[in-house]
Formats: sequence, C-alpha cells, structure tokens
Amino acid sequence: MTKLTSLIAAAALALAACDPAEDPAKEFRDALPKADAVQVGTPQAEGTAGALTVAPNALGDSPALQSEYAITSYYLAVTVNSGVGWMLRFLQFVTTFPPTTCDAKTCTWGPWVDNEGLNRWKLVVHKVGDAAYEYQLSAQPGSNPAAPFVAFITGTAHPVDRDHGSGTFTIDFDAQDALDHGGLWVKKDFGQIVVDHDNTAGVSIDATFLNARNNDPNHPDRLNAVYSFRRASSGGVLQVAFENLDTTEVVSLRTRWSPSGAGRADAHYNGPGTPRVDYYASECWAGEVQSYVEVYDSKHPEIGPETACSPFNSAEYADVVLP
Repeated sequence: MTKLTSLIAAAALALAACDPAEDPAKEFRDALPKADAVQVGTPQAEGTAGALTVAPNALGDSPALQSEYAITSYYLAVTVNSGVGWMLRFLQFVTTFPPTTCDAKTCTWGPWVDNEGLNRWKLVVHKVGDAAYEYQLSAQPGSNPAAPFVAFITGTAHPVDRDHGSGTFTIDFDAQDALDHGGLWVKKDFGQIVVDHDNTAGVSIDATFLNARNNDPNHPDRLNAVYSFRRASSGGVLQVAFENLDTTEVVSLRTRWSPSGAGRADAHYNGPGTPRVDYYASECWAGEVQSYVEVYDSKHPEIGPETACSPFNSAEYADVVLP
C-alpha cells in the first residue's frame, strides 16, 4: 500500500485537461465508495472526540483493570479502517483530477507513471445499467509496454447518493508481483481482501482476508481472517476470526457495545491437541470514554459478577465463517 503514495505526485502530470464547468466525471466520482462510509466501528462512546486513540494511562492510579479484549477489538477495527480507508481515499484523490477520457458510460484517469518511473497506472469507472458502477485500478510494468494491465483494486458500487450506497471491492496485493520493483518499493502486503459494504440503512461491513502473511520469510504466519461489523441505534457488534494456516489455530472474538461505550467481548480459541483444545473467555467493561474499565472477567471472577455486564448478561461467541 505504501507504494501508492508515490503515485500521487505523478498523477496530475498525465491527466488530460477538460472544462471544469461541464465536469462530465461527477457521477462517476460520486459513485465510488467513500472512506468514511466503510469504517469499522469501535467500542467507544458515540460522538467521542479523538476517536483514533486509546490512552494507556486512562485509569491513572486506579487499581481497576482495562479490558484487553476491548482494546484488542479497538485496534483490530483501526487496522482495517486505516488500510481500507487509505485505498478509498486514494481513489477519490485520483478522481479530483480531470479524466483522460470520459463519456456517458466510462471515465478513465491515466495512464500515468509513478514517480519512480517503474509502472504505469490507470483508474477506469464504468457505468452498468442505471444504478451500478464498476471500477478498477490497474497497473502495467514500465519495462514492458506490451504487458497487460493487472488489476490491483476492482469493485462494484450501487450508490443511493454521494455518501450512501452499497457494494463490494477486492484489493489484490499479490498483483504487485507482475509489476516492476526497485528503489524504495518493497512488497509489504500479501494476499487479497474482499470487502462488502452497505450504509443505506445503518452500517454493515464484511471483510475477508485470504492468504495474508507478514514479510518475515522465517515466520510468515500465513492466515485467513474475517471481519464483520454492524452498527445501529442500539450500538455496535464487531466479529473477527483468524485461522493460522500453518498451525491450524483458530481465534475468534465477538464484541458488542452500547451507545455509551459499555460492552462485552466473548473469545474462543481452538487449537491443536488430542483432542483439540477449546478455550472460552469473556470480559465486560464500563462506558467511561476509552478507559474500558473491567467490571467482569471470566478469568478473574474477583473483579465482579456477570450481572455487571448488563445488558449483555450472556455470552455470544462469533459465528462468522472462515474461508
């Protein structure tokens, strides 16, 4: 993902000018999903300022404990938001420039050469019928002008208005393998992400990560993962599940919270053994802003009774399905 930042400086140089008064690209630009509409929620009070911080000393000198499951859920959501959100903001940025070509059915931005002169990039948005748009960000290795463009991001959008709609998109990090590399470009992301989103009524976001891993060849930690988020007036629900493809370990977490930020998380671990190991645990926390003060912990019953979890008085474990 970091490589795409280098495209910004070069994009304007290759995009053709057009009459801004006509702006034929407006409907294509508006159809693309907005980063703010595809944001996984976090277990915090509604309307909280500074939404992207968790103070490590939030409890001061208090002997109370913070819920590690709440903080884990928070950072899992922030991780998805930062990656997916950056991609969508980049697409929006490209469309702020005049398109190279545009007609009633298709607008194309580029091709343009990234600022290292390695690859050529383009964004194409195509109207399908009356209410759907297909889009694709693709690239071609600069060393081979005859090579096909390979798709990095592909998606379909069904906009209701500029800020609301539904759709799906795929980010294929492994498409980078077909491109030229050099200089500061080091592949840091692997696998594919498939995201389904809908904010026409409430917010629902589902993301599936396939064949992801880190860039340490000695410990690649290959995994599949699933995220599912639902937000309504009653609060939010975030489910995550990970499967380590090398060890067969599966970890899942279902986190629920009310508009005040108070919530509960129920975790499940399933790992190798004879028989396989099954471990369940739960934590609940109060609604203090981003403090996540524990009021119940199944691992430490001395903290408080399960009735302190109200209105989440019983466990609900993740039911998302891993690929």
